Amino acid sequence: MSDLPEAYLVHRTPGRLRLKIPSRKGDISYFASLGKKLSGLDGVDKVMVNPLTGSALFIHNVDAKMITEYACTNNFFYLGRMNRSPSNLHQR
Repeated sequence: MSDLPEAYLVHRTPGRLRLKIPSRKGDISYFASLGKKLSGLDGVDKVMVNPLTGSALFIHNVDAKMITEYACTNNFFYLGRMNRSPSNLHQR
């Protein structure tokens, strides 16, 4: 897994999953590819990526674990153990 970028869970609610991939922040081609490939996944309705912030938002109707496992299997990222990015300005 060391070759794969590490993703961190920022936010998860039923049907929504937001991840940060800090090591790929600013990498436009990486995020374009990530958005294109994962938006075609069954159960994923929409993928919104932002290379400037290094984040990806998934709107889905499947188990979020399926999305992260697919991403890992297809060499996009692996899900790290903890959120290293505070979710609001007060915590920063």
